[in-house]
Amino acid sequence: MFRAAGMHDVAETDVHGFFEPASAEEYWTYATEVLAPVVAGLAAAGDAARDRIQTTVLAKIRTFERGGRPRLPLHARCTIGTR
Repeated sequence: MFRAAGMHDVAETDVHGFFEPASAEEYWTYATEVLAPVVAGLAAAGDAARDRIQTTVLAKIRTFERGGRPRLPLHARCTIGTR
């Protein structure tokens, strides 16, 4: 896609690591303030649905707790190119 857009020197690399918020609640705050698809989805949900979503997400995040704080694995593919 980058080459089709006229770029050259295109390269891709995978980045692996961990996202380690202080708590499940801190992750929830981050997700609901910064992640646009999450913000939009919650805006369209009713109060009861938002409460169920929050309860479910917090429970799932807590399954990743190590030493009292979540340690969430992450993977991102970074693609760069020169115009």
